[in-house]
Amino acid sequence: DIKNTGKLIATFIKLNVANSTTGEMILPAYASDGYFSLLPNESKKIVIIVPSLNKNSNVKVIAEGLNCSIK
Repeated sequence: DIKNTGKLIATFIKLNVANSTTGEMILPAYASDGYFSLLPNESKKIVIIVPSLNKNSNVKVIAEGLNCSIK
């Protein structure tokens, strides 16, 4: 789940998958929702599929938006 804990609408949020050690983006990554917005205190469940990952991969999900950036 991703949640907007701020007091303003978080707009044009996009989720990216990166290597947690190097910060390099991992592609391809398919999210169940592309760009989306969240109202204050609203949360949303997003499923991300990354075919090239195995269970031992060190990854992080980065949320970037027009008026926000959360890692």
